[in-house]
This record gives sequence, C-alpha cells and structure tokens, in this order.
Amino acid sequence: MITPARITWTFLAPSLPRPAGGLIALFEVVNAIAGEGRDLVRLVHLPTADAQVRDLGDLPWFTFDDAVEHHFATSLDPDELPDSDVVVFTTMLLAVALAPGTEAVGRRLVESLHDGQRSWCPLLFLQGSGVFPPAVEDLALRLPGPKVCVGSWLVECLLQRGVPAAEVVHIPNGVDPHR
Repeated sequence: MITPARITWTFLAPSLPRPAGGLIALFEVVNAIAGEGRDLVRLVHLPTADAQVRDLGDLPWFTFDDAVEHHFATSLDPDELPDSDVVVFTTMLLAVALAPGTEAVGRRLVESLHDGQRSWCPLLFLQGSGVFPPAVEDLALRLPGPKVCVGSWLVECLLQRGVPAAEVVHIPNGVDPHR
C-alpha cells in the first residue's frame, strides 16, 4: 500500500485576542486537519492594526489541537513565513495586508501569494461575500489556486463572478475529512 505524502499546511490568520466568527471557522479547520494526524499543520498568527497576538495566552477563547504548530509573526513580512506545500488565506488577510499603514509589506505578502517565487499552492478559504471592500474581494477571487467555500451559495456567487468551476470547491461547514 502506498502511503500518501505528508502535506505541510500553513494557515495565515490575522489573529485577534477576542473571538471573531471568521477566525473561529478557520481555527476549526486548522484543528480538523491537525487532528487527522497525517499532515503538518502550521498556524501563523499575523498582527492587525488592532492587535498582535504574541502567544496562546492571548487566545483564551479557543482551544487548539496539540498537533498545531503556532508561529507568532511580528509583521506581515512574507519572508517570515515558513516554507509550505499549501498556504491557506482569507479575504480578511488581504484586507489587513492592504489596509492603510501596511501598504509596502502588505503588498509584498499579497504578491507572495501569486508571484510563483514560492513553491506553495495558495488556497482561498472563503466564508462570505460582501463583507470586505469590493476591490479586496475581487483580488481574492483573482489570485491563483482553489477557492474553498463553506456554503453552496458561495459557490454560485463565485461562478456568477466568473471564477472557473475547476477552481471552486464546496466543503460544507468548512470541513470534509475525506478531502
């Protein structure tokens, strides 16, 4: 029997010291993949204009699987990101990266998601539409890689916006342990 190769996942999360719906969903997916025990799962906690999470003590509102490897970044600098097979990002990440005051390093982070200089496959984890500025949401849909939608209505929305069907995946509630 051939054992599938171990995948290294890196989730980029603009983390906050308070509960946020989008982070809860992302963290649940992180736990689900880590809990399977097959792959290496990293969670990079990125600073926002509102806060910087420095350690797990800053996140008492969520319990992570022990297998999750945490990195607490001090900036949005893409050079601080670990090598990975798959990098999972959200529209929130793009909004944080392109916010006033983060332009130079934030743009470098966004560019690293599509410039082909890194060996990773970028994957958009999409939980909603119409939440962030249209330019940010349009950019998220234009970036290469799969778009994983937590709702079937999001799949329809992406197809109507011209995203190729081959790039769109629906995983109900964000977790499908068979994928």
